[in-house]
Amino acid sequence: MNLLTHLKKFLNTHTDPALPLLLGLSGGEDSMCLFHLLVHAKAQFACVHVDHRWRAESKEEAASLQEICVRQGIPFHKEEVDYSAKTGNMEEYCREERLRIFHRLILAHNYQGVMLAHQAADLSETVLKRVFEGASIVHLKSMEKVSSYKNMLILRPLLDVKKQEIQDYIRLNQIEYFTDRTNSDEKYLRARMRLKLFPEVTQLFGKSIEDPLIRIAEESAMISHFLDQQTEPFIAAGHSCSLGYFLDLSNVEKMHIALAMHLLTRVSKELKMTLSRTQKEDAAKALIDGRANLSFETEGKRLEIDRKRILFFTSDKLAPFTFEALKKGGVNSSSLIIQEDAEASTQPWKKFMGWQCLFRGGGVLQIPVEGDLQIKRVMPGESFPGNSPIAKFWTNRKVPACLRSYLPGIYQGEQLIADLATGEVRGGHQRNCSRTFYVTLDPLATQNQGPW
Repeated sequence: MNLLTHLKKFLNTHTDPALPLLLGLSGGEDSMCLFHLLVHAKAQFACVHVDHRWRAESKEEAASLQEICVRQGIPFHKEEVDYSAKTGNMEEYCREERLRIFHRLILAHNYQGVMLAHQAADLSETVLKRVFEGASIVHLKSMEKVSSYKNMLILRPLLDVKKQEIQDYIRLNQIEYFTDRTNSDEKYLRARMRLKLFPEVTQLFGKSIEDPLIRIAEESAMISHFLDQQTEPFIAAGHSCSLGYFLDLSNVEKMHIALAMHLLTRVSKELKMTLSRTQKEDAAKALIDGRANLSFETEGKRLEIDRKRILFFTSDKLAPFTFEALKKGGVNSSSLIIQEDAEASTQPWKKFMGWQCLFRGGGVLQIPVEGDLQIKRVMPGESFPGNSPIAKFWTNRKVPACLRSYLPGIYQGEQLIADLATGEVRGGHQRNCSRTFYVTLDPLATQNQGPW
């Protein structure tokens, strides 16, 4: 393979020549090879070197890389990893830190994306590692040639290039590079896989396992992209607000469990809620079967599956209401806003239809009474709108159980005038009403779209 031709073709396909790129430059064989190729391709780019400060010589290596870039007229950024906020796995923490650094530089300097020098062996190692970790099929894809992170473009033009081809190019062009001792330190899993596991499996199997693992990654990517495409209409139908997230799938007759699990994976990931595989499977089955009031709570967050609807809340948003006078000018309590608007009756009439309206921006509630009003928690045994307990009315209107104590009623004395969970008004909605209220959660935070 002619690596320069390969890179030029990649750049023509995936980049805008008018905008500069950012190259992650570690100084090792792979990144120095890509640096040399970019220079000879006359690409417009800058370099960033992230010093993890693991080795005594890393400071000198950073200075040498800066000198190389200066000689070539390439802008150079030197960054260091901050370990003060480190939690969990060190490898994963450093990866996230590097991505944050790339993201910050891209925004600050208007780079079109970051280019990384991962090659075929890196891909196969990651795939095998994920197989052993029990990752789902859609997550075996590992790295891709073109991907994104928080809207940051990530490019890996050498991902289908063999390590031997890179080493041959380095030797042919006499390119200097640094050898990172940690890459051969067997206290790290990657080093043990590279130096022991892969050679032993290859010997026992009788042929290289790199290509089959790469094919698994490619097929995983195809499946993942297909499921993304199939779930995109559902994602677009979701609603976010200051209370949480709501997605109504009650009109979807049938959904395969693979699709339901992928949808829940996407939603929970963007809502930053970690669900175990078992929780995800249980939630997917409940979603398909139309089960009611299945709740999952973790890390102060709550996911509800209720009759083919997905609801998400942070737990502190669901504190029950206590008594509060509905004063002139309205109330703003626990992020629920009830605002009396004397001019609303002259505007287009948008009826408040209950809890779902809050996720869609709120609505107008008209009440045919004068005098003092209060808001307070509605007790399930109260008779409303007729003589039957309101609990039965909530069930018929499919009000999620988790919202029944959160959404209050509007009272006059001891009489329930309007139930905000259903939007029902005693005596029914009337156009010629004496009081008009706008009910919403947070007009600035409410969005008629998914959580991202």
